[in-house]
Formats: sequence, C-alpha cells, structure tokens
Amino acid sequence: MIVNAPGRTGTAATGKQADRSTGTASKADFLRLLTEQLRHQDPLNPMEDKDMMAQLAQFSALEETQKMNQTLTRLTAGDQMAQGAAFLGKKVTGALPASFDAYGNAVAGKTVSGVVESVAFRNGEVFLKIGGNGEIPLSAATTVETAR
Repeated sequence: MIVNAPGRTGTAATGKQADRSTGTASKADFLRLLTEQLRHQDPLNPMEDKDMMAQLAQFSALEETQKMNQTLTRLTAGDQMAQGAAFLGKKVTGALPASFDAYGNAVAGKTVSGVVESVAFRNGEVFLKIGGNGEIPLSAATTVETAR
C-alpha cells in the first residue's frame, strides 16, 4: 500500500489501488512514487541525493532483470518447440491427459500411439498431435520410433 498524503492510500497521483493480482509495479508506478516522495518530503529533512540514486539504481536493476526473464522465457519456449518438432513424422506412444468422470474423480488418460502430425505450444507446454488419436503433452511420450 502506498501512502500519498496523510489519510490517503492508493497509487501515487492516481488514487487507484495497486495491482495486487501480480504484485508487480511498473515503471510509471515507480516514477509516481518517487514524485510523491519528493512532493511530500519534510523540507527540514529532505531526501538525500544518494537515497534517490539508490532507488533509481534498484529500479534499473529490476527492469533489466524483468527483461532478461522475458528473454529467457521466449528462449525456453523456442527450445521446447524445437524438441517437439524433432518428433514430427515419428511414431510416438504416450498417454492422453487425465480427465474427470461424472463424479469428479480423476481418470487416467488412455494410451495412444501413432505418427506425430503436428506440434502445438499452449499454456507453456508442447503438445504432439498423434494422427486422429488426439494430442499428448510432450512430457507424456513414452516411446518414439521411426515411422515406417
């Protein structure tokens, strides 16, 4: 929670609540907070330059870390797709994802086998489309053979 002035809460300058769903602050949030700190500082005890520089350096480091994390996420996704593409045209056996019966009980997915026709990337996971037998997660593949 950010305090703008005595008795007021929310994000600086806008009065809106901070985004609690992600728990992250944007560059604009940081700049608003810094501006509010400067605006409401005690004139008899002002913020020192080194404190402001330390905050800017921390924000810069955080921003670079976030950029690096996004880049690593994209590289990982590309690597996973390349791994899945290696299965194209191969005969694969694996289990379909588990499902639930009418009573809400988990039912193990049935084992399917066939030639991988396509590869898809959804929700951070690679899926192999096996003929007309459905899609299995790459991690569920148990055997791989050269198709004949």
